[in-house]
Amino acid sequence: MFRGLIDDVKAAAANVVARIATRAAIGVVFLVAIGFAVAAITLHLVDRFGGITASWILAVGFAVIGVIGITAAKVHDNREQERKAEEERQAEAEGPSMAQATSQAAKQLPLALVGSLLTTTSGFVSPLTLLRFIGRNAALVAFGGILAVLLWPQRSAADDVMARPYEPAE
Repeated sequence: MFRGLIDDVKAAAANVVARIATRAAIGVVFLVAIGFAVAAITLHLVDRFGGITASWILAVGFAVIGVIGITAAKVHDNREQERKAEEERQAEAEGPSMAQATSQAAKQLPLALVGSLLTTTSGFVSPLTLLRFIGRNAALVAFGGILAVLLWPQRSAADDVMARPYEPAE
């Protein structure tokens, strides 16, 4: 029944793994090249300035590279947060979106399923009957569980900040 879908998922997963493996291999080659470049720079600096001074020059050089990297990452994060905040403001101005409606439905789904199981025409469902049902439909239950985990709304640090009550500064 789901054979075609499973084959498509396997092919897509294999494609993603192959791309990631290729990029990782290329990254390793670049790391080795960078290692040899640093070794060559070190030997050149040792010949020109001596071992201790060369080590200090390399330490300062790597520290500067690190500071530039941290600064670039912070600028990127700030731009990303501003973009997300702008998208949220636009979404609030437009009204509830399909994603928000889907999120609300997903939050209410577990309670609705439990309610429907407990209010069947035959009365209370015994745990043994429930286990047999789950056993017969194990693949469907597993697929539903995977979908629930993937589509369940995640809380972010921004949600936690927005959930706190406003406290005026003194």
